[in-house]
Amino acid sequence: MKTGHLIKTNSAFKVIYKIFKGYLDDQLNADSAWMETVVINLHESESKGAQLPDDILKLLNEPGTEEQCKWVEVSHSSNLRTSHNYILKNVAELRRAFY
Repeated sequence: MKTGHLIKTNSAFKVIYKIFKGYLDDQLNADSAWMETVVINLHESESKGAQLPDDILKLLNEPGTEEQCKWVEVSHSSNLRTSHNYILKNVAELRRAFY
């Protein structure tokens, strides 16, 4: 997995990184159905903390589906699928953070 591709810098966020794009090896994949995903990391400045508005989530929602994005707090002990843990571990390494 190639991580840390910088896609945008602006004043609202320090940096926005594209972490992953493409086929995701996941236990939900089947012969005729598989997951493809785009994972981005929006890194807030320390002064903002977790103050990003929910309006940002609307930009990430897939049109024409019932699924909605949401903010969640995660840690290494969160009950996530293996593929999601793998991605979060890569983000933590990019950010030099504990996960």
